[in-house]
Amino acid sequence: MTTYRAVAALVLLLAVSAGAPPVAGATAAADDGFLYLTTSTDPIQPTTSGNFTLTARLTNPEGSSETYSVRSVEVYDGDPSAGGDRLDRREYQGRVAPGSSERIPLDIGFDEPGSKTLFVEIDARPTSGDALNVETTTTVEVYEPAPRIEIDAAGTVAGEPTELTVGVANGLDVPVRDVNLALAADGVTFDEPTRVASSVAAGGERDFAFTATPAELGVREIEATLSYTDDDGVRRTTTETLAVRFRSPDLAGEIGVGGSVAPTFPGAETTLSLNLTNGLDQPVRQLAVEVAGEGVRLRTDRRVSTELASGAGRTFTFPVTRDGTGEQTFDVTVSYTTANGAERQTDHTVRTRFTEPANPAEISLTGVETVARGGRLELSATASNLGGSQASSVTVEVGGANVTASEYFVGSVDGSDFAAFTLTTSVTGDVSSVPVTVRYDVGDTERSYTRELSVERAEPTEQSSGGGGLPILLGGLAVAALLVGGVLIRRRD
Repeated sequence: MTTYRAVAALVLLLAVSAGAPPVAGATAAADDGFLYLTTSTDPIQPTTSGNFTLTARLTNPEGSSETYSVRSVEVYDGDPSAGGDRLDRREYQGRVAPGSSERIPLDIGFDEPGSKTLFVEIDARPTSGDALNVETTTTVEVYEPAPRIEIDAAGTVAGEPTELTVGVANGLDVPVRDVNLALAADGVTFDEPTRVASSVAAGGERDFAFTATPAELGVREIEATLSYTDDDGVRRTTTETLAVRFRSPDLAGEIGVGGSVAPTFPGAETTLSLNLTNGLDQPVRQLAVEVAGEGVRLRTDRRVSTELASGAGRTFTFPVTRDGTGEQTFDVTVSYTTANGAERQTDHTVRTRFTEPANPAEISLTGVETVARGGRLELSATASNLGGSQASSVTVEVGGANVTASEYFVGSVDGSDFAAFTLTTSVTGDVSSVPVTVRYDVGDTERSYTRELSVERAEPTEQSSGGGGLPILLGGLAVAALLVGGVLIRRRD
């Protein structure tokens, strides 16, 4: 049979048209009586393990002359006028006659235990008169589903006993009695696998000590079975499988981890440098570093090293890409083996910042002369680096209508340096302007831009003698040939 506990009783009757807010705990009378709104939960002690039923019960006293029609019921986590979240809403077509009541179930649940203040609203309509809004607040205590179990292991070495501390926390509002706790695990032996206690108080905690011997160090799964008698006299059992790390005894010092990210442009790959320092009092070997971060792309997320001496440091680099700048957190896991063969693992949080390069390389064309002469186009300019870092793979390309596409490879230009070049290509017809594209790399990022350059037209440098004779150059060559021929003739004479 379902058990109900009444957790609030509020008499409140207000006309919707009145516009006045309800007052918790107030009572308002209709012309001929009252409407009563109460709530209850099933189960009596709801837990975070699943949803539970909150029942709203609307009662119309026998002295009433009105029959009310219930249209809807809503429940909120907190005051709805202050932004409380609606947990459930039910459309309802029931009637509440004088001397009767209606129960409307609502389905709600919470992920976190604790005290919850709920607001319940019912839209009720009398056969005559204005619509009514019946409201109440109620407090519900949400519990953990069962006593919780936690295990902690002291440091040890393989094959040697160590102390296990098992904590049992009773999150219920009633004590549990005749508590029995039993442990079992593969690869772990217990001197005594069972512990008992008379009770664990409501909201209280209790620690149980066990002696365990692991065959090997590392993570082992231990099955903990807790049996107890609840407040109703029912014997209950819950079993949890917990991952327990058996580790070597604490060492003096620690592994230190720091990191930084090389400046780059958003979306370009850069380098995350993690600096490890062995602050332990002994060397470590079989060192592995794993890294992860939200919102970044890592081309590789694991690096290894054979050993790291006590007091020594080493830098591990990871190629990483992020689409924007700003603060970035990385989760770093360091695994290693100590000098006595114990495997250990430490977790670290490294905070870095992605930034753009300061004064990056920037190639600008200066001293530009673009001349079309006959069927040739000649572009003379200087590729000037206005930035402080090197620009590599600098190329200049020309193309466009009536222009044969051509490219000139300038190469690398150091920061605040320049390189002059001349690019020639062929043209057909009249060309008044030409698009010029400059490409270069700044680190791993390619940058480019295009400029439209005006073209100056010039006449060919060849000159002709009167009457359309040979050009000066060709004429000179002919005269020279004649002179040489004359000399040869004289020598033959």
